[in-house]
Amino acid sequence: MRALFADQNQKLARRITVATTASLLLHELQKPLELYRKRHPDVQLSFIDRPSAMARKHLEDGEADVAIVGQIDALKHPRIEVTPVTAYPFVLVCPVGHPLLKAKTLKLPDLIKQPLVLPGPGANSRRHVQDVFEAAALWQKANVALTASTFDIVVGYVRMGFGISVTSVSPMILKEATQGHSSYRGVAFRDLSKLFGREEVVVLHRKAKVELPHHVAFREIVVKALRDD
Repeated sequence: MRALFADQNQKLARRITVATTASLLLHELQKPLELYRKRHPDVQLSFIDRPSAMARKHLEDGEADVAIVGQIDALKHPRIEVTPVTAYPFVLVCPVGHPLLKAKTLKLPDLIKQPLVLPGPGANSRRHVQDVFEAAALWQKANVALTASTFDIVVGYVRMGFGISVTSVSPMILKEATQGHSSYRGVAFRDLSKLFGREEVVVLHRKAKVELPHHVAFREIVVKALRDD
């Protein structure tokens, strides 16, 4: 009987709950997650799809073992280890042929004149874009035509001419767009890092004296994959 309970406890222990964003799940994380499942088929993976701030809270509250999230400002938490892995540049997303693509330089007043299609208030990128415009005393002029829950919705409504978007975008998406991926036809991207910077992507886990080996292996695979990309 004791052996049976020990076996059951061991199976329960061999799982990982990961809190992360829809964008990361759809793009950067697909290959490392597939690789991890092949190497550790006995580990149960569970995912919590949330915006970065909420995903981080799941980790802080003990509801997730790992959080893979974006951050604008450096996280300082005495019980959380932070490992930077990649970064999303802030870009302009607009319909192909839009006048802003032809401008020699872009300034904040040029952008705020346009209707905006933005991520939801819970997204780091939305908060940061608003903060940058507020610091320049321009946010009160903003015309937010649409607030979207996913980047796919942002792209769809920009394509339809509802407005432009300023948001952080996965380098994988930018690469796919450059290669003519059908999902991004009809829209164009222009780097705005000089105005808005970049959103750093980090792997977070709670500090512990002794870590479970399959947790360490998971982070190592994810960190290597995202840094190599």
